[in-house]
Amino acid sequence: MRLFLSTIALALTVIPSLAEDAVVWSNDKDVSASSATQLASSDNVVILALDDFTLASFSKAANAYSNDASSQHDTSVIAAIRAAKYHASQDVSSISPTTSATVIRAATWDQLNEEFSALELPSGYTGILVNAAILQNPRVKRVSINDNDVDFAADDEAPRPKSKSRARQSSSNSALTAGGSVPVVIPRYGAAETYDLKAGPSCLLYVENITVVVLHSTTIGNVQKALTIPLGSKDGDSYKYGYSCDSVKNFNTTKPFSFTIEYTVGDTYNAVWGKTNAASIQPQTFTVTLSFNSSDGFFLTNAEVSGLSVDAGKEPDFLTEKATVDGSAIHPRAVPLRAYFGYNFACGQTQAIFFNSSVANVLVGVVFDNIQIQASGILATAENQVPQFTRATADCVGTFSAGSWMGIITSIILFSVFMFGYLMLNSVQTMDRFDDPKQKQIVINFKE
Repeated sequence: MRLFLSTIALALTVIPSLAEDAVVWSNDKDVSASSATQLASSDNVVILALDDFTLASFSKAANAYSNDASSQHDTSVIAAIRAAKYHASQDVSSISPTTSATVIRAATWDQLNEEFSALELPSGYTGILVNAAILQNPRVKRVSINDNDVDFAADDEAPRPKSKSRARQSSSNSALTAGGSVPVVIPRYGAAETYDLKAGPSCLLYVENITVVVLHSTTIGNVQKALTIPLGSKDGDSYKYGYSCDSVKNFNTTKPFSFTIEYTVGDTYNAVWGKTNAASIQPQTFTVTLSFNSSDGFFLTNAEVSGLSVDAGKEPDFLTEKATVDGSAIHPRAVPLRAYFGYNFACGQTQAIFFNSSVANVLVGVVFDNIQIQASGILATAENQVPQFTRATADCVGTFSAGSWMGIITSIILFSVFMFGYLMLNSVQTMDRFDDPKQKQIVINFKE
């Protein structure tokens, strides 16, 4: 087993950058002969989806680098992998669980071990431990954590609290609330809702509009082909919203939170960059969910889109048929939606959060224009009716923008040239012999 864990540590240096880590194990199947994607479609599969899972975090949890056997206290997941007859580490780009698969999603190792130990494992099961971000389909089988927990079908599954204690503390607004016309404000006050500074939610979200990006993935690294379709500029667009975060008085710095936007497109939007007739978005309703983790601040851990479709235009380029999106983002952690504790996040235009689409080699991304996110420490008006963002803001544009660096580098170059000329002038030495009256004078004869 120690050789297996050491092999995992060595594999960290050779795994492709576009793939995610995975650990597979079984007592009946030689898992090294099949990929994790193939195993996920077989029978008796248990998929453990852990946020931000990597082989490095697995090696740390398994004490792979410790020589002291007394310090190794295997958790339920690690113990199951150690006891399995076959186990291997792989890299995988996506996992699509079947309806019969048992899927456990967890944010931490403790939560994963708690739910895994409570699971009644099927006989001869195959286990797959992966990063939660690569699951392409929503979870279709819930795992009970108490007697009151129930199963949901794939189409109407409700999000489960992260743990038993968090289930008791949850103060989220599970039902979607009508927000009105764009821009998106979550939660929206002043009309149907009134705000209580102490009992109200601790999170805020503002999004001026959403831009959809369609990218031809095979052109990445070369001359990229992409189409952008901004939404929100026409009348008729509206949204509903939901959020999951603690109240101000019960705020917990380690509690995850999320926002859900059900966006209704009220008119047809065409691409505005590249060929304008190459793609369009017809009137439709789609849902975007942003999930964040909190620690010393907050950061994006996952993004999900469902019901979004982009139609091919009258003059199609690389998009020749309708592309639909239903699933999680490819690499949500690569998009820097984060801020330190006590700060809110603001950005004029975020990087695109890309999703796999139904069309091969076509990625669909979502860009948030003029977005602002607050996780804690919100303010309110004098009447405590409208929540407000604080002034402590972490902008997505760093202290030194591209223009700032251009000015700094140009100034350094000019100063270097000036100092070089100054030092050259100081290095010129004049003859001082004429200043000595005791020496013979120099006579220079010349003819006119």
